[in-house]
Amino acid sequence: MYDLITIGDVTLDLFYKGDKLTESSERFNLAIGGKYRADNFYFSLGGCGANVAVAAAKFGLSSSIVSIIGENPFKGIILQKIISNQISIKELIYVRDFINISTILIAKNGDRSIIHYVSDKLDDIISMKFEAAVNKAKYLYLGNLPHLKQEAKLEILKIAKKNKITTFLTVASSDCRDLRSETFELIDYADFFALNTHEFCDLLQKKYEEMNFHHGAELLEARHNTFIVTDGNKGSYAYHKGMTFFQKEAPIKHIIDTTGAGDGYLGGFIANYFKTKDIKSAMAAGTDFAGQVISKIGAQ
Repeated sequence: MYDLITIGDVTLDLFYKGDKLTESSERFNLAIGGKYRADNFYFSLGGCGANVAVAAAKFGLSSSIVSIIGENPFKGIILQKIISNQISIKELIYVRDFINISTILIAKNGDRSIIHYVSDKLDDIISMKFEAAVNKAKYLYLGNLPHLKQEAKLEILKIAKKNKITTFLTVASSDCRDLRSETFELIDYADFFALNTHEFCDLLQKKYEEMNFHHGAELLEARHNTFIVTDGNKGSYAYHKGMTFFQKEAPIKHIIDTTGAGDGYLGGFIANYFKTKDIKSAMAAGTDFAGQVISKIGAQ
């Protein structure tokens, strides 16, 4: 029995940072045909399934990832990274020639641009493999896994609810905007739903500039579950049974790379809540860990 199982994507992330990666008007300004030298290179695991599991493992939770790993030259590197973080690989699903990889260009202020490739020609995933893993954990995180269909995600959450497994849910940003009814259907079966303030506004069809997030709980009609809403360097909120909790941002002298900050926050939150069952304490732990993430290159 694991403390936590994460269901979500696992990527190999390749990071590049350097003064030669020129910027203009909040964009990278790279010429077609140009060749640019990076001063710093780093590679690590990425993807919500990996990031949340790694964060929780660093807090001492026994964790396992349920995700798709390709039978390709990157497999050994990915497995080595997972194992080195004391995370089980027993629940991974291996698919021939599957690739999930990101190239990440880091700007001087720590923001990044991501070029992502994931194999789209993939036979239907046998959802039973995911469903069978649910009962092996006390806590379950269900994140974005593009190849896992809505019906399968819903069934996973229903199984967890039936067996009184505490669940944490995230979805793709586009789902909050374009698949609102499907997203609310998933939320109804989750104990915790995590998203950022812009996604929260899209979900509720509100404008960010007109929102007072300190009163966000009033918009949720006394839902049974808890919404965890992060707002970057402005702090974070939790909306629970009509109450609003606020956590100020971590004091960071210099932001190096913001990649994976949201996943790091959630992983820290989950690990602390597992031990304390206290929302405010979990928010503080999530904030501290997210601060560690953005103080270096890579989510781990």
